[in-house]
Amino acid sequence: MSTREQVIETVASAVLRALDASGMPKKTLSDRTGIPRATLYRKLGGFGEFNFSELFVIAAVLGVEPAVFTPPVFRDSADAHDRHTRESVEKVDVASPALAVDRRSA
Repeated sequence: MSTREQVIETVASAVLRALDASGMPKKTLSDRTGIPRATLYRKLGGFGEFNFSELFVIAAVLGVEPAVFTPPVFRDSADAHDRHTRESVEKVDVASPALAVDRRSA
C-alpha cells in the first residue's frame, strides 16, 4: 500500500471513529455538511480523498477538533518541526550585539 493510500485510509478511519462516537448517522452527516451522500460514503470507504474544507466542516458538525483527522505521519512531522524551532530559539544568544536594540533611536 502506498503512503497516499495509507493517508486516505487513515483519514477515513478517523472520520468514521468520530462519526461512531457521535452516534450520528452517515445520512445526517451528509445532510449537515452538504457533502453528497454517495461522495461521503465513497470517501468513508477509502475510495476518495477528503479535502481540508470537508474535514473542517465534518469536525464542526461532529464537535471535534479538525486535528483528530490528521494522520500520524503529519503530526510527527509537525512535532519535529516544533521541536526544531524551539531548539533553534533556545540557541539564540539574547546578549548578542546583533540583537541589541538601540533605544536612543526609538
